Amino acid sequence: MSFFRRAPPPPAHVVRTSPEGFEVCARGSGEQEASLRWDEVTRVRTYKLDLVTVDCICLLFERAGAAPVEVLEEWDGFVELMERMRERFPGIPADWYLKVMQPAFERNETILHEHPGSE
Repeated sequence: MSFFRRAPPPPAHVVRTSPEGFEVCARGSGEQEASLRWDEVTRVRTYKLDLVTVDCICLLFERAGAAPVEVLEEWDGFVELMERMRERFPGIPADWYLKVMQPAFERNETILHEHPGSE
């Protein structure tokens, strides 16, 4: 195996969705690290992390009285989470992912959903 052909490490987490919400589990052990019900969500943000040679699009699910839950696009289950999120919050623009993607290496933080009364 050539040094330059090394495969990237597998994602550290897996996202599992359900009609009620989602959970973030550690890859391998399957240990749940975070869970969130859709009805807890007060705000959904998206942004990019600049990882020097690539960007990583993230979703941050905020809730009242508890720590937010961050999900990275490189994690297994991200695409299904995006689909479920749009079903649950139909006001989220269909093109949000493309908009946060460009321009490259900019944070492009955007609020995708905000529950009325959230601060």
